Amino acid sequence: MRRTMLVLIMVLCMTAFMTPAVFANEVTEGEGIMEITADKEHLNILINLRGTEVSYGEVIEKVYPEALKEIPKFVLNNMYNTPMNWSNSFNNQVIEEDTSDITRGWFYVNGFSQIGASGDNVRFKSYHTATNDYGALVEMPYMSVLSSLLYYDDTVVKSKFASGTDISSITTSNQYYQNAPSGEYLTEGFHYVDFPDGTIPSSGSDWSYSNFGNWWEFN
Repeated sequence: MRRTMLVLIMVLCMTAFMTPAVFANEVTEGEGIMEITADKEHLNILINLRGTEVSYGEVIEKVYPEALKEIPKFVLNNMYNTPMNWSNSFNNQVIEEDTSDITRGWFYVNGFSQIGASGDNVRFKSYHTATNDYGALVEMPYMSVLSSLLYYDDTVVKSKFASGTDISSITTSNQYYQNAPSGEYLTEGFHYVDFPDGTIPSSGSDWSYSNFGNWWEFN
């Protein structure tokens, strides 16, 4: 009996040491908005997806799977039909456009990406807002934004996703890349909107970049 118990204890100890590390995205929810920060494992998935022929829906499914349960089915269908059309910022080029601009007759959606520093940390975020001809906010059935911080060697070092329904604006709250090494950085935002019923097309997307598309130097 003693030998059996000893063997069992040894097996359990070995199993504990052999159990692989479990990764999980960081999810926060509040006021109808879900924000998800990619962990190391999902960040690597995003890096591998960049430059491939993939839809926005597939990117969210693979990198931010926690978001799927909160996204309406009709929105998901549109997202799966929205190609990413990856930007050229990975080639360390100066991007001509700095903001996104989605116009649909009587309303406009303007998106922005920002970058800055707080001590030894690089701070970044992306956001967009829908307004009418008079500047008043216009509620959209669904909005989401994917914000990524890029290092000059073509590496995505941080990424965050924000999503919400029946809102007029969406933002990824300030995200920090802590103890950042010196170098050049760029914030890249992918902005997505589902428009009110009867709008053709029913959804739209666009890119934005920090610092007018120029790489920002952090020392």
